[in-house]
Amino acid sequence: MLVLGLGTAIAPVLPATAGTAPAIRPVSYWEQQFAGAQANNLAQNLPLSVSSDSWDYYNLAYAIDANVSMYEATDNALYLDQALAYVTNMVSRAVPSSTLGARAFRDGYLGWVSQRSDVQGQEVPLFESYAWRYVARLLRVMHDSPQIYGNPAYRLQYEQLLRFTEVNIFDKWMTRGATSYVYRVNTHMVSHWAYIALELERLTTDAGRRAQARTVVDNIDLHLPNRNGASLKGQMQGSTIAPGAYFWSETWGSSARPGQDVAHGNAVISYVTEARDLGTTWTAADMAALSLTLTDVVMPSAASVDGSGTGTGWLADGFVKLGRYSVTAQQRLEQHAVRGQAQYMASMAVNARRLTQPGTVPTPTAPSPVTTPPPPPPPSVPAPAVPPTPPAPPTAPQPPATSPAPPAATSPAPPATTGPSGKARLTVTVRKKKKKARHRTYLVVTARSAALRPGRQISLQRLRGGTWHTVSVRHAGAHRTGRFATWVRPMGTARYRVRAAATAASPRVTSAAIVLRFSR
Repeated sequence: MLVLGLGTAIAPVLPATAGTAPAIRPVSYWEQQFAGAQANNLAQNLPLSVSSDSWDYYNLAYAIDANVSMYEATDNALYLDQALAYVTNMVSRAVPSSTLGARAFRDGYLGWVSQRSDVQGQEVPLFESYAWRYVARLLRVMHDSPQIYGNPAYRLQYEQLLRFTEVNIFDKWMTRGATSYVYRVNTHMVSHWAYIALELERLTTDAGRRAQARTVVDNIDLHLPNRNGASLKGQMQGSTIAPGAYFWSETWGSSARPGQDVAHGNAVISYVTEARDLGTTWTAADMAALSLTLTDVVMPSAASVDGSGTGTGWLADGFVKLGRYSVTAQQRLEQHAVRGQAQYMASMAVNARRLTQPGTVPTPTAPSPVTTPPPPPPPSVPAPAVPPTPPAPPTAPQPPATSPAPPAATSPAPPATTGPSGKARLTVTVRKKKKKARHRTYLVVTARSAALRPGRQISLQRLRGGTWHTVSVRHAGAHRTGRFATWVRPMGTARYRVRAAATAASPRVTSAAIVLRFSR
């Protein structure tokens, strides 16, 4: 056992060999707990993902991280699909800043404004970075998973989301002013950008952007250029409450108590655990000290990292991730009273896999090789207009199952006919449900074909301005079917079709146009 000072003993992470496996709950336990809450999570998070309000994305961050963590713990790609669907929805709502109104920056980058009363009509870097740290992590996990990165369908989504992240998140706010919008006024706000830059440095193939991302990480960790040399690592000091633990203030250069509040301190811990896993300047000794901060100071419900005050006990967005380095911390977290959030359970599943099955945990791969990038497209290229609805993860019902489903179409939806070769038929049925919200209609499209072998990529497309635009992507299921469920806004007549991507064994198959009429 490793004991730091007089604090709680921190158990080392032991190999999962016969007879020495740590006495902690397995991944399967946490997956079951996660599945039990997922139906409610989907009902809550789906509307956030199809919003155009960046404040909603701030609140969606937890669901993105939760689903990525469940994939990391289980290798079940359905969780990854859920996270991808949320992110695809967000990206599809981005529009050029020049169209966002007088309080926006009015440049060519894509983005969103918030409708929250105190920042109404503004583009808010805090809201975007809070969510996008976990989008960046999603991309890194895809990059480091051979079965995902080597899959053409996932690789296409990865490349598209990486390009958006590079240009319309990182480049955008660095260009608008790193001093004001990246090197922020406190530890937790700056940690979001450290997280994004940390992941982007590994993923980007642009040499200049990689160097810039590395500079951002180094500046935040070691020497902020606009805070008189203060840094995130420099904020960490020995605790006077629990020897061996860390104390830090959210105010640069300060050591005054009570220090960082626990709720926002989660973001700092979320970043430093990711940085430790990726081998930066954060060390095993740092994780041991922070684990003591968790077990001996913060738990069960301190408001601040000096142990003072009474908080909510919310640890899901950061402190819970320290359990992957310490059996003792994981055991304490198993008994924590405030552990019902999906993000908490998903991180506990990751911790359990790391502690009990270390030989099965994918290790970070080498950064993407630097290439000579093509000229960047104008950042004002419009995003798809209609966002997709994500598929439900295991054991969670699809959204339509939660409400009655009598058809409400004003005209029958004709079946599809044949693909280009005439040898494979792609039959499509459509239902427009009565469930409506803000003049949106719930559209359910089911495609069937003998050509739809399980896993084959299919896309739902809409005709706009003479061009077919992809609005949702799925993979065929076990019964040679693919199902789309999505909110649509069109009035009057709209045309949709379904297309199955070409494979080595089968040509591309496209349905006939489906003509639908919509009314209020």
